[in-house]
Amino acid sequence: MRGPKMTFDNRVGTVQGEGLLNIGSGLKYMKVTAAGRVKSDYNKPDSVFHTVTGEFMSGIEMNIPKSLIDIMVNDIRASSFDAQPAIYNTNPTFYQPAVSELISDEKDRQEAMANLQNNLIALPKKDNKYLFVLGRHPVIWNDEYQSFLSLEDKNPVVAINGEPFGKTLTVYVEYKMPGNEDDRFYIYIKPSADLWYFFGYQAGAMNVVSSSTRFNDAMVGLKSKETQIKMPDGETYEIVPANPSLADAFVNRVKAGRKKE
Repeated sequence: MRGPKMTFDNRVGTVQGEGLLNIGSGLKYMKVTAAGRVKSDYNKPDSVFHTVTGEFMSGIEMNIPKSLIDIMVNDIRASSFDAQPAIYNTNPTFYQPAVSELISDEKDRQEAMANLQNNLIALPKKDNKYLFVLGRHPVIWNDEYQSFLSLEDKNPVVAINGEPFGKTLTVYVEYKMPGNEDDRFYIYIKPSADLWYFFGYQAGAMNVVSSSTRFNDAMVGLKSKETQIKMPDGETYEIVPANPSLADAFVNRVKAGRKKE
């Protein structure tokens, strides 16, 4: 259930890796913990690039002021009451090893495996330090973007701010890894027709915007010490109010970028 594994299938020309995945290792002041599978297809000898796809389960740690998190969590829970529940127990071959990678204690893991049979993922408090935990979401590597892009519009949100959530929402994700340690991360969550949240991180700056005027007003009203945070390495981490057009452009970018061949 735990640990890295790579399988080369010379009959069909594929290589598959599974376990904890090294996603976003160049991110500073935020962190992505991803588990699941990646697969490369080597059946195009005349091509410079090969198709790389994957299935990720991701825990996302982001430094966001508590006042903003509280507004967002309440908004998402209130507006997603009629969203479809996330289904985990029909895909144990993915979720059992993926969830196992996110749990540090074997006793907790055994309990989590039992919960999984009842369609519940509840990570132990000591392991659940994430703002968002996303369930299985298929991704594709885009060579031009140098990114993994989510392939489907609807994806399971396992937990928000450490609490089980278990709903399927409109979620777009980009894990950008250009190879020079200038990694970036973007996520757009839309729990209802009228509500969405966007977070985009690059080089110490977290761009944030929502369709919620209450959230945006609260962000603008933050004190500078809450939006410009001195980090242990002496650098500054900054939370930046973004223009809504940035969120729209991101969604369009993901939709365009995942249409590979």
